[in-house]
Amino acid sequence: MWQVKNYFNNVKNVKAKAVLPHNVELTGKIFPEDQAQKFTFDSQSREIIWDLGNLEAGTGVITPLPNIAFQISLTPSSNQKGEPALLISEVKIQGEDEWTEQILNSSSSAINTTLPDDPTISEEMGIVK
Repeated sequence: MWQVKNYFNNVKNVKAKAVLPHNVELTGKIFPEDQAQKFTFDSQSREIIWDLGNLEAGTGVITPLPNIAFQISLTPSSNQKGEPALLISEVKIQGEDEWTEQILNSSSSAINTTLPDDPTISEEMGIVK
């Protein structure tokens, strides 16, 4: 699940982007469903984009947290056996601060099959068999 918080100034043209490896596919399931229209996939570049538009100051802090979850499927290759498989590249988010007119950038680490944010999955469970 991707979530975005904006603590300070209003930010416009906010987009979160990442790349799916060639052996990872989107299943078409996106939650909440109203976010599906803001979510795109470029099959050539394999880039996924969540277009959040404009975020007011305090979004996700004093107002509801924007979030999106999308289901993917992995078909591991033989050379991934015994290793964790990459699911999604580093996520990069960018927007323009309306007050300072500066471009803001942030990122989140790539995610592999060890699912580091899921306490129910041990690192061993994330190894391709």
